[in-house]
Amino acid sequence: MHLKLTIGVPGVMLKELMRLTGARTRREAVVTAIAEFNRSKRSAQLRRYIGTCRDFISLEESMRLLAFARTSPDPVEKER
Repeated sequence: MHLKLTIGVPGVMLKELMRLTGARTRREAVVTAIAEFNRSKRSAQLRRYIGTCRDFISLEESMRLLAFARTSPDPVEKER
């Protein structure tokens, strides 16, 4: 669903937004900025929960398991 809006945006801010996003059009710049803002806010909301669940393994444990998996033979390959 697309909404058509008419908004007043200072030209200097819009030019900087287009430069920073690499957008070719004003629409592309605004859509990119909104998407990045939403992503940033969702990420900030998730960061509040870091370290609050004791059932997850630590980063160190995860890295150790990943290293083990890379060096272990694949059991599925043996069956083929």
